Amino acid sequence: MRSDREELPEGFTKEEADKAEMKEAELQKQALGLRAAVAPGCQVYWPSDFQVCGAIRDKYNSLGAQFSFLGFPTTNELTNPDGFGRRSVFLLTELRHAS
Repeated sequence: MRSDREELPEGFTKEEADKAEMKEAELQKQALGLRAAVAPGCQVYWPSDFQVCGAIRDKYNSLGAQFSFLGFPTTNELTNPDGFGRRSVFLLTELRHAS
């Protein structure tokens, strides 16, 4: 597993990293037209196993993804409480709310 060869960023366990690697493999299958566990239009950012999708994924990638000020995703995509729009939570968001 990748977690056996690469150092994990702080806050991630080997189990989480291995789960994320399995999702990455599923994405590769999807690209080849095989069945995948990751939703279409979504991406996983190892070692986090949460999916970032659609327009949020596009913006996240344009900012530098997990290497941006947002850090790693900490939830899958969520529906806003009013039922309109979507959101994702990233590490920086959690850190800001914790203080």
